[in-house]
Amino acid sequence: MLEQQRGPSARALHHPVGYFGDLQPGPHWMGDPGQLADAVVVLAGDAQGRDAYLETLQADVANCGLQAKVRIVGHVEDIAAAYLTAHVTVIASTEPEAFGRAAIEAAAMGSPVIATSIGAPSETVLAAPAVSVDAITGWLVAPGDADVLAERLANALALSPSDRSGFARRARTHVLGQFTVESMQRRTLGVYDRLLGSTLERRFCERIAGQIPATVLPGQP
Repeated sequence: MLEQQRGPSARALHHPVGYFGDLQPGPHWMGDPGQLADAVVVLAGDAQGRDAYLETLQADVANCGLQAKVRIVGHVEDIAAAYLTAHVTVIASTEPEAFGRAAIEAAAMGSPVIATSIGAPSETVLAAPAVSVDAITGWLVAPGDADVLAERLANALALSPSDRSGFARRARTHVLGQFTVESMQRRTLGVYDRLLGSTLERRFCERIAGQIPATVLPGQP
């Protein structure tokens, strides 16, 4: 279903590689145009005052002869559509974030993710060897390792349509099972249960399942 929604705009870009978020300095992973094959890298996000870095990035793209391969598009209003269009999403952070929504947002829209193994992606992206090959939703690389990042990008671009559809299904299932508001609420109540010996999580689940009236809050008699 997700593959079917990747419409004419996606096909016009061949294999769009999405890099979404604030534009910040990171590993130089686009140096060899041959590694990109027919892919186009789309850097989407606000510079947020980092104008000097943006100018350096634009100069690097030009110096590497990648003007036809790399598009710096700035702020994107419809980020869900952008993730849906992306053949793969790259999150090449060099500093850890407390959570960082990009990996989850991309997975929710069925995009495989390549992320650096610092901060939250180590928990939000299912990658080998932590999970079996048939359970992965993306790849993790060490921060600053541009060579391995480029290799993983080549792996992602080489996915067959059926393999990529498998990634999309697993990624979306993972997000819906672990990172919804309901899941966050349930797990938070579970922490209270372990501390207080209460049954808040059970009663919350019963309420969600419609087994008790919505006017009865978890923990109330």
